[in-house]
Amino acid sequence: MNALLICPDSRPVVRHLGDELPLALLAVLGTTLVESWLVHLAGSGVRKVRLLSSDRIESIRAVVGNGARWGLEVELIETPYEFSVRDAMSRFGESVEPIVMDQLPGDRSVPLFESYQSCFDALCKWISFALTPDRIGVREIRPNVFVGQGTHIPRDALLIGPCWIGSNVRLGSGLKIGPMVVVEDEGIIQKGAQLSHSLIGPESIVGRSAYVFNSMVFGNLLIDWQMNSAIHVTDAFLLGSLQTPKAIKSKPRPCHSQGGLGQTELKLQ
Repeated sequence: MNALLICPDSRPVVRHLGDELPLALLAVLGTTLVESWLVHLAGSGVRKVRLLSSDRIESIRAVVGNGARWGLEVELIETPYEFSVRDAMSRFGESVEPIVMDQLPGDRSVPLFESYQSCFDALCKWISFALTPDRIGVREIRPNVFVGQGTHIPRDALLIGPCWIGSNVRLGSGLKIGPMVVVEDEGIIQKGAQLSHSLIGPESIVGRSAYVFNSMVFGNLLIDWQMNSAIHVTDAFLLGSLQTPKAIKSKPRPCHSQGGLGQTELKLQ
């Protein structure tokens, strides 16, 4: 059985999600969007995948390779722009309808890139699918609270489900995490921080006693998913990143919205 996957190119309404990496490499609970799709397809009996991409194809190639680790044969094809379903069917003549990766596999009810809120909602809904074979070492330590391999939970931490804490996350004492929180792999949440209804991206640092809610954090980028606004926080004691800065597609600018950050707060207590 064959499949044809179309990687999403830029989505202006959520353009900050594609600053550092293509949207196909969006972090999804310890893996990426494209890897989640390949796992799903392999489990559905697919053996050969054509993967179409028009955005930073070498970054995708570095993650996907030839597909052998999923038991797949993956052919990565560079396109001049994001093909529509009709374009792809006309060009490649597959017998099955091409899939645009703008939702998570098995659930088209919540689009990923319609807004920052839709992306956050989709990722939180995905928590209930967390215990898949490719997520080695993930454990459910209490109802709807998932913790990855290499992450130690301090005794005085308060975790409220649903929440996902990825692998090799470093947590300080006196934390409150949840409900509706995703902390991706290799993050650092320092002592006394409180997180609610938020996503913390891979290798991101939340500073001591910071209070983050209704937000998506990627390094020093703070996105209010409710108000559709974003800023870069310049105080490294509040937000930061373990990653080496990379060149980005476009210079980041604050999103336009009335009222600035609205209800999103990042403050010391």
